[in-house]
Amino acid sequence: MESPYSLLSTLSRAPSATLAVFAAAGCAGYIVWQVIYRLYFHPLAKFPGPRLAAITRWYDYYWDVTKAGKYTFKIAELHKQYGMAWPPFLMRIA
Repeated sequence: MESPYSLLSTLSRAPSATLAVFAAAGCAGYIVWQVIYRLYFHPLAKFPGPRLAAITRWYDYYWDVTKAGKYTFKIAELHKQYGMAWPPFLMRIA
């Protein structure tokens, strides 16, 4: 019968590769959980809008930095496309 510590001894022979695999799997799992939470369970998930903007803040960055501050105009365009939240201050505070 094999010792229960054989797995530990196997892991100790290649700790850097194993740690990298577990770290990558942990990061991927965290990212997947964040996407699912933000799309379905977050209190603001019921409001309409672009899914990419709901998932990440990179959407804001793209329109503010890459497009030279055009995020304000993009918000106005999104309000025309998706409508306003009522009362309007709900989305602006969050």
